[in-house]
Amino acid sequence: MPSTKSASLLQLRLRKFRRIKRGYYSFLVLACAYLATFFLPFLMNNRAIVVLHEGSWHFPAFRSYIHDVTGIGSSHIVQAQTLGQSEAGGRSVSGDAEALYRHLKKQYAADAAIIESLSPLAKKRLFGEDLSAEETKILKQDEKNLHEEQAQDNLKRLEAPISPIARSFVTNQLYTSTDKNRYYEELNELRPEKRVETERDHAALKKLCSESSLAVQKLTTGDLTSEEQTQLSQQLLEDKTPLETALDKGLNRYTLDNFVLMPPLDYSPYEKVENVSRAPAHPSWPHIMGTDAGGRDVFIRMTYAFRLSITLALIVVGVAYTFGTLTGALLGYYGRWIDILGLRLVEIWSAVPFLYTVMILAQIFGRSFTMLCGILAAFGWMSITYYIRGEFYREKSRDYVAAALATGESDLSIIFKHILPNALTPIITYAPFATVATISSLVALDYLGFGLPPSEPSWGQLLRQAREESLNDWHLIVFPLGAMFITLQLIVFIGEAVREAFDPKVFSRLR
Repeated sequence: MPSTKSASLLQLRLRKFRRIKRGYYSFLVLACAYLATFFLPFLMNNRAIVVLHEGSWHFPAFRSYIHDVTGIGSSHIVQAQTLGQSEAGGRSVSGDAEALYRHLKKQYAADAAIIESLSPLAKKRLFGEDLSAEETKILKQDEKNLHEEQAQDNLKRLEAPISPIARSFVTNQLYTSTDKNRYYEELNELRPEKRVETERDHAALKKLCSESSLAVQKLTTGDLTSEEQTQLSQQLLEDKTPLETALDKGLNRYTLDNFVLMPPLDYSPYEKVENVSRAPAHPSWPHIMGTDAGGRDVFIRMTYAFRLSITLALIVVGVAYTFGTLTGALLGYYGRWIDILGLRLVEIWSAVPFLYTVMILAQIFGRSFTMLCGILAAFGWMSITYYIRGEFYREKSRDYVAAALATGESDLSIIFKHILPNALTPIITYAPFATVATISSLVALDYLGFGLPPSEPSWGQLLRQAREESLNDWHLIVFPLGAMFITLQLIVFIGEAVREAFDPKVFSRLR
């Protein structure tokens, strides 16, 4: 008969863990969710995934992936001038600054629309093809007719009824955020089709008002002398046609191929969303969890906060348990005066007030992810030290340790090769609960204002904003607490399953 290899103690415990469905499926859900957060630069970000400009391919999100995920190094930006962007939202953009990809996407679409609106003769002229004398004559007449049509359309826009707040918007007289919010609230009351048409008319009027004081006078007072009316009409006739605009912008046949592929949610967690009536704003489409006090999307910030919280907890628990395990191993193995002196030092350090230390260090060094990891790890290693010390006291009296000493093995070999593998049960059992405690500490410190910098996404900072807003914005309470509850509950389920699977009464070392 073929020999069957017996399962090891670790294999038996892992099988037991998989049979505890609640803990096992909680582990799968949490692990998959955490791994998915490493793709956030391609799901929730203001950097484009792919940009095609004039036949040249660019991958902004990939270039800055390491920096966006870990914060290590610098961001490798794609300059605006490289992608042909000189203005965004009516404001100029520095050529050596990073491109604003949402506006760039609109610019490429607008440029393509300009070319598509051209007549066949105008396209030939734009693409540098030769025109016959007859075609040139026809094109000039078409451009003249188009000038007149545009002038008539703009004159109708100037004479059409317009609300006071919209008039202030197109004449660039909205100076406060409150006035701008009133304008966007007025737009939101319109039907989607009417809103698109109104925004297009207002954009045209805003351009006219920026170029002509007579247009501003026509909108604000409506009174123009016959001479001023003639002058305004002449100015309107001087507006550029689509062909002239395309030539000035240097558009060509490659412009039609330009495109920008943005993430599904094209905002970063540090960026104020556009066209929101107030901040914090209650949930609405497309911001399904609303915005915070800084006008940033709550859903995006909560998702990034989940990755940051789990990452910080894993780092803190890993560092604290490594140091605590080594300390407990040395104290438990050597005993005597090393144990007595070491325990007194551990007790002294455990008496240091945690919150006061955080407050003092935050004032001296500032708030940062690295400093917070160091502080939490520095105060999180003592508990595991006691457990490992006790395990080593018990294990070093076993026969296998005596046999190892008899064969002449070194102390380090006995500690790490023989005793430590048999003393890992407390580490594996308590690590999930230590993770819960670390995440809770992070949320509490952020809520008190001593955690991460205010710009970093955090559940505790959202709760702090809710308190500062007198608890009027329910979405800043419900969603962060809900995310925190679900995350910690999954970790607790994992911890319970691990504790049961590694219970020495189920699988004894001597069995």
